[in-house]
Amino acid sequence: MTGLWRSACLVGLTAALALSTSGCSNYTYFNVDIKLDDSVDFNTTQKEIGYCSVFVLDAATDKRIEEKMPLTTTEGSSACPPGLTGRDLGVMNYSTAKSSGTLRFFVDMTNQGVKVSFGSIVQGSVDGAVKPGEIISLVLSAEACGTSCKDTSAF
Repeated sequence: MTGLWRSACLVGLTAALALSTSGCSNYTYFNVDIKLDDSVDFNTTQKEIGYCSVFVLDAATDKRIEEKMPLTTTEGSSACPPGLTGRDLGVMNYSTAKSSGTLRFFVDMTNQGVKVSFGSIVQGSVDGAVKPGEIISLVLSAEACGTSCKDTSAF
């Protein structure tokens, strides 16, 4: 565990130093704090969450920039363990060399397929403007979406 902690500290230090060097001023760094909205009922929907993924999209077109990524903890385990998903899912770090535009961070949480058929049950998104050389902090609040969930296969 100490090795993982040291690695996490080195990664954080490296990111901070990268911004201070001229070669990395072309990158925008995003810290996206992902949380479940209070609308997500713990006794029903929250307990049904079995898998979480994140999409990075071009906000102007909703076109996928990154392939679907599983939402994991710093230790590499799922941030959404079946039946045990907490309200605070942690901070996702992302960097881009894009020089302009706006990115959309979209989280999709699917159920375990136990009580209802498998599919999306909680979703949320937040947009962040690309600003090379800066660290952008965002908060993404995911809400229960029921039958109004977006079809993520369109991304």
